[in-house]
Amino acid sequence: MKRILICLMTILALMLGTAVSSNAAAVTVQTGAVISDMSFTSGVPAGVVLCRSATYTAAAALDANSVIEMVPIPKGAMVLDVVLHVSALGVDRTVDVGDGDNVDRFFDGIVATSATNSSFLDDAASTALHYIYTAKDTIDAKILGGTFPIAAVVSVDVYYKMVDGFITDESDAFD
Repeated sequence: MKRILICLMTILALMLGTAVSSNAAAVTVQTGAVISDMSFTSGVPAGVVLCRSATYTAAAALDANSVIEMVPIPKGAMVLDVVLHVSALGVDRTVDVGDGDNVDRFFDGIVATSATNSSFLDDAASTALHYIYTAKDTIDAKILGGTFPIAAVVSVDVYYKMVDGFITDESDAFD
């Protein structure tokens, strides 16, 4: 039965433009932004703030610990802010936002009992401030504490600038 459910979720996700992979009961899904893997960094001068946004609406309920790969992030990007928008997910549901190396790099345990909006600059630990990606990755949302209900919505806006090969701060010019 579980395999049938995963197959059905995969078919549905492909029809909706998202990808699904199985990981025990939890799954990993991708938004269209990740599937397209489009990079908008070519020809962009260092320091220009870019924004990638994505929204995922669950066509079927996702098990707890499922991961939603929201947006691709290029090598050399310095993250300036991550803004999270989540619909009401139900009692005891929380959301972590991070990447492939650290699932809660930007948000750890955002309560999503009711709809919420959170800015990394307001809520996150200072260790992730101005984090620079040394390899291509994705910004991910992980659902904890229960299922991600059908029709639930999670959106992110990721603000970053390219710094790979450029000075990252005015003080670098004087070192």
